[in-house]
Amino acid sequence: MICLALYKGPASGFFNKLVHYVICIATWSKYSHCELSINGLCYSSSFRDGGVRKKSIDLTDGKWDVVSIEGADEARALARFAEREGRKYDWIGAFLSCTPWPRSESGKDFCGGINAYMLGLDKPQSWTPAELAQKFMEKR
Repeated sequence: MICLALYKGPASGFFNKLVHYVICIATWSKYSHCELSINGLCYSSSFRDGGVRKKSIDLTDGKWDVVSIEGADEARALARFAEREGRKYDWIGAFLSCTPWPRSESGKDFCGGINAYMLGLDKPQSWTPAELAQKFMEKR
């Protein structure tokens, strides 16, 4: 089963708080980051970790909202992750995803883009955490 984990904070440290609030304001959302949770590991692109990676995250600490994604293909998502693992974080793409002019393929990824790509969504570079939340939480 694949779950979408949405970070709502609170963030710690000045820079992390600043980035969290800027993203929330830009996307009119309480979410600043997203992960796909598959079999106990989280998959995403994070500026804190430098880019596309997988890691163990405690999603029960109160900083995350988690929603199951029914019918998502785990094998396909993991294969798509493997194609992009290790890419650098895409600051410009993350910013442009909040505008009507998302960045085209750049060789880098941000959280919404890599998660949308793993899920096989159209125009993955245009997805923000807020848009993924809206898409999958309204199906609850």
